[in-house]
Amino acid sequence: MSLRSFAMFVLAASLCVVPCTRAKVFARCELAKALRDMGVETASLGDWVCLAEAESSRNTKKTHVNSNDSTDYGIFQINSNWWCDNGTNGHNACQVKCSELLGDNITKSVACAKLILKQQGLNACIGSFASIIHIGIILIVISGIIIISVVIIGVISQIIVGIIISVIICMIIRSVKVARWFMCYLKTTNELS
Repeated sequence: MSLRSFAMFVLAASLCVVPCTRAKVFARCELAKALRDMGVETASLGDWVCLAEAESSRNTKKTHVNSNDSTDYGIFQINSNWWCDNGTNGHNACQVKCSELLGDNITKSVACAKLILKQQGLNACIGSFASIIHIGIILIVISGIIIISVVIIGVISQIIVGIIISVIICMIIRSVKVARWFMCYLKTTNELS
């Protein structure tokens, strides 16, 4: 056997032995079926599918490094500081390696997400809808004040308008995830009915 043949044999053998983590992007209904098969209640399938849509676009291999140097993993973007182990001394409440949340098999991701939802509810994943509603009310009040101040003050109000618009843009950017979840929820609930 030549050196080249031996090298090819070793490469082929290593591909068979070393597990490979592949990404899977689930279709909505495919994910809903998989979740139902894993014991997720039918009534909450829309929430779960839309959570995966908002967090990872239903991609099992998605990762995101956060500003605090933690990383979110997998289809539900499970955080390494609290829920999985990526070797950085996190809490690992789900008792799972973060790398195990990145494969085609979402069983461990679902089990960990169930624990998170049991302990913290859906708000742990997508943010508080109540706070977004409060922000909306505040923006309406501020808009009314701006209109009145434009009439009364003139130039100063234009500066205030510029600042308010900047704040509104920042809030919109932050609420995109929740908006994606909500739109997905409406569509998925309709598809699953």
